Amino acid sequence: MIKFIIQVFIFPIVISLSCFACDSKKDITSLAESEQSKVHFNPELKYLAKGKLYASDSVLNLAMHKKKIVSIVDGVCMKCVINDLNQADILFREITKENILAQTIYVLNVPAADSIYFLRHFEPSIDVKGIILWDEAYTFENTNDLLTTDRNRRTFLLDKNNNIKFFGHPLYNSTIIEKYKSDLSETI
Repeated sequence: MIKFIIQVFIFPIVISLSCFACDSKKDITSLAESEQSKVHFNPELKYLAKGKLYASDSVLNLAMHKKKIVSIVDGVCMKCVINDLNQADILFREITKENILAQTIYVLNVPAADSIYFLRHFEPSIDVKGIILWDEAYTFENTNDLLTTDRNRRTFLLDKNNNIKFFGHPLYNSTIIEKYKSDLSETI
Protein backbone atom coordinates (compact mmCIF):
# COMPACT_ATOMS: atom_id res chain seq x y z
CA MET A 1 0.00 0.00 0.00
CA ILE A 2 2.81 2.44 0.87
CA LYS A 3 4.48 1.65 -2.47
CA PHE A 4 1.23 2.38 -4.22
CA ILE A 5 0.87 5.78 -2.47
CA ILE A 6 4.46 6.68 -3.32
CA GLN A 7 3.98 5.71 -6.97
CA VAL A 8 0.63 7.42 -7.36
CA PHE A 9 1.11 10.60 -5.33
CA ILE A 10 4.75 11.32 -4.54
CA PHE A 11 6.39 10.26 -7.80
CA PRO A 12 4.27 12.68 -9.93
CA ILE A 13 5.09 15.52 -7.52
CA VAL A 14 8.83 14.80 -7.79
CA ILE A 15 8.58 14.67 -11.61
CA SER A 16 6.65 17.93 -11.77
CA LEU A 17 9.16 19.66 -9.49
CA SER A 18 12.06 18.47 -11.63
CA CYS A 19 10.28 19.81 -14.72
CA PHE A 20 9.78 23.10 -12.90
CA ALA A 21 13.54 23.21 -12.24
CA CYS A 22 14.19 22.58 -15.95
CA ASP A 23 11.81 25.38 -16.90
CA SER A 24 13.48 27.69 -14.37
CA LYS A 25 16.88 26.99 -15.93
CA LYS A 26 15.44 27.82 -19.34
CA ASP A 27 14.06 31.08 -17.94
CA ILE A 28 17.45 31.99 -16.45
CA THR A 29 19.18 31.22 -19.75
CA SER A 30 16.71 33.27 -21.76
CA LEU A 31 17.02 36.08 -19.21
CA ALA A 32 20.81 35.98 -19.53
CA GLU A 33 20.51 36.04 -23.32
CA SER A 34 18.09 38.96 -23.22
CA GLU A 35 20.53 40.88 -21.03
CA GLN A 36 23.13 40.60 -23.78
CA SER A 37 21.74 43.85 -25.12
CA LYS A 38 23.68 46.54 -26.88
CA VAL A 39 24.23 49.77 -24.95
CA HIS A 40 24.03 53.12 -26.71
CA PHE A 41 25.73 56.27 -25.47
CA ASN A 42 23.21 58.94 -26.44
CA PRO A 43 24.29 62.39 -27.68
CA GLU A 44 22.67 64.15 -24.69
CA LEU A 45 25.50 62.90 -22.48
CA LYS A 46 28.21 65.46 -21.73
CA TYR A 47 31.83 64.79 -20.84
CA LEU A 48 32.82 66.24 -17.42
CA ALA A 49 36.44 67.27 -17.12
CA LYS A 50 37.94 69.69 -14.58
CA GLY A 51 34.59 71.26 -13.70
CA LYS A 52 33.47 71.87 -17.28
CA LEU A 53 31.06 70.05 -19.57
CA TYR A 54 31.98 69.17 -23.16
CA ALA A 55 30.43 67.19 -26.00
CA SER A 56 31.03 63.49 -25.32
CA ASP A 57 31.45 62.24 -28.89
CA SER A 58 35.25 62.65 -29.09
CA VAL A 59 35.98 60.93 -25.76
CA LEU A 60 33.52 58.14 -26.56
CA ASN A 61 35.14 57.60 -29.96
CA LEU A 62 38.44 56.90 -28.15
CA ALA A 63 36.72 54.26 -25.98
CA MET A 64 34.50 52.83 -28.70
CA HIS A 65 36.39 49.61 -29.48
CA LYS A 66 37.50 48.87 -25.94
CA LYS A 67 35.86 46.79 -23.26
CA LYS A 68 34.18 49.08 -20.77
CA ILE A 69 33.23 48.96 -17.13
CA VAL A 70 30.21 51.24 -16.87
CA SER A 71 28.92 52.47 -13.54
CA ILE A 72 25.83 54.65 -13.12
CA VAL A 73 26.11 57.05 -10.16
CA ASP A 74 23.63 59.34 -8.41
CA GLY A 75 25.30 62.75 -8.53
CA VAL A 76 23.13 64.46 -5.91
CA CYS A 77 24.36 62.18 -3.13
CA MET A 78 27.78 63.07 -1.67
CA LYS A 79 28.20 59.56 -0.26
CA CYS A 80 27.47 58.12 -3.72
CA VAL A 81 30.01 60.44 -5.31
CA ILE A 82 32.71 59.47 -2.80
CA ASN A 83 31.92 55.73 -2.71
CA ASP A 84 30.67 55.02 -6.20
CA LEU A 85 33.15 57.26 -7.98
CA ASN A 86 36.34 57.65 -5.98
CA GLN A 87 36.49 54.30 -4.17
CA ALA A 88 35.15 52.38 -7.16
CA ASP A 89 37.67 54.07 -9.46
CA ILE A 90 40.56 52.91 -7.25
CA LEU A 91 39.24 49.36 -7.50
CA PHE A 92 38.56 49.60 -11.24
CA ARG A 93 42.08 50.98 -11.85
CA GLU A 94 43.46 47.92 -10.08
CA ILE A 95 41.27 45.61 -12.17
CA THR A 96 42.20 47.29 -15.48
CA LYS A 97 45.73 48.49 -14.68
CA GLU A 98 47.54 46.40 -17.27
CA ASN A 99 44.79 46.39 -19.87
CA ILE A 100 45.06 49.27 -22.34
CA LEU A 101 42.05 47.87 -24.20
CA ALA A 102 39.70 48.57 -21.29
CA GLN A 103 38.05 51.80 -20.17
CA THR A 104 36.03 52.81 -17.11
CA ILE A 105 33.03 55.05 -17.75
CA TYR A 106 30.89 56.66 -15.06
CA VAL A 107 27.45 57.94 -16.00
CA LEU A 108 26.71 60.66 -13.47
CA ASN A 109 23.02 61.50 -13.00
CA VAL A 110 22.72 65.15 -12.00
CA PRO A 111 19.37 66.89 -12.60
CA ALA A 112 19.71 70.27 -14.33
CA ALA A 113 18.38 72.05 -11.21
CA ASP A 114 21.27 70.62 -9.16
CA SER A 115 24.06 71.24 -11.68
CA ILE A 116 25.50 74.42 -10.20
CA TYR A 117 25.42 73.04 -6.66
CA PHE A 118 27.10 69.83 -7.81
CA LEU A 119 29.84 71.60 -9.76
CA ARG A 120 30.56 73.93 -6.85
CA HIS A 121 30.39 71.47 -3.93
CA PHE A 122 30.74 67.87 -5.16
CA GLU A 123 32.89 68.04 -8.28
CA PRO A 124 36.03 69.19 -6.42
CA SER A 125 35.84 65.94 -4.40
CA ILE A 126 36.00 63.74 -7.49
CA ASP A 127 39.32 62.03 -8.11
CA VAL A 128 38.91 59.49 -10.91
CA LYS A 129 40.89 58.43 -13.97
CA GLY A 130 37.86 57.05 -15.81
CA ILE A 131 35.57 58.98 -18.16
CA ILE A 132 32.71 60.84 -16.46
CA LEU A 133 29.59 61.33 -18.56
CA TRP A 134 27.07 63.87 -17.28
CA ASP A 135 23.38 62.96 -17.64
CA GLU A 136 20.81 65.57 -16.66
CA ALA A 137 17.65 63.58 -17.36
CA TYR A 138 18.40 59.85 -16.92
CA THR A 139 18.60 59.60 -20.72
CA PHE A 140 21.29 56.91 -20.65
CA GLU A 141 19.31 54.64 -18.35
CA ASN A 142 16.01 55.25 -20.12
CA THR A 143 17.48 54.79 -23.62
CA ASN A 144 19.05 51.47 -22.62
CA ASP A 145 16.25 50.25 -20.33
CA LEU A 146 18.63 50.20 -17.34
CA LEU A 147 16.70 52.29 -14.82
CA THR A 148 16.94 50.49 -11.46
CA THR A 149 17.77 51.15 -7.81
CA ASP A 150 19.75 47.90 -7.51
CA ARG A 151 23.40 48.95 -7.13
CA ASN A 152 24.65 45.69 -8.59
CA ARG A 153 22.63 46.29 -11.75
CA ARG A 154 23.93 49.84 -12.13
CA THR A 155 27.47 48.60 -12.87
CA PHE A 156 28.27 46.27 -15.74
CA LEU A 157 30.89 45.14 -18.22
CA LEU A 158 30.53 45.88 -21.91
CA ASP A 159 32.45 44.04 -24.60
CA LYS A 160 34.16 46.04 -27.35
CA ASN A 161 30.87 46.11 -29.30
CA ASN A 162 28.99 47.63 -26.33
CA ASN A 163 27.07 44.44 -25.51
CA ILE A 164 26.47 43.83 -21.82
CA LYS A 165 28.45 40.79 -20.66
CA PHE A 166 27.36 40.83 -17.01
CA PHE A 167 26.16 43.06 -14.16
CA GLY A 168 27.67 43.58 -10.72
CA HIS A 169 29.46 46.20 -8.65
CA PRO A 170 32.66 44.86 -7.06
CA LEU A 171 32.38 47.26 -4.10
CA TYR A 172 29.07 45.65 -3.13
CA ASN A 173 29.77 42.14 -4.42
CA SER A 174 33.42 41.21 -3.88
CA THR A 175 33.03 37.81 -5.53
CA ILE A 176 32.65 39.49 -8.92
CA ILE A 177 36.13 41.08 -8.94
CA GLU A 178 37.69 37.94 -10.40
CA LYS A 179 35.01 37.81 -13.10
CA TYR A 180 35.91 41.35 -14.18
CA LYS A 181 39.63 40.51 -14.19
CA SER A 182 39.04 37.32 -16.15
CA ASP A 183 36.76 38.88 -18.77
CA LEU A 184 39.00 41.91 -19.21
CA SER A 185 42.06 39.74 -19.69
CA GLU A 186 40.41 37.75 -22.50
CA THR A 187 41.47 38.95 -25.93
CA ILE A 188 38.49 39.25 -28.21
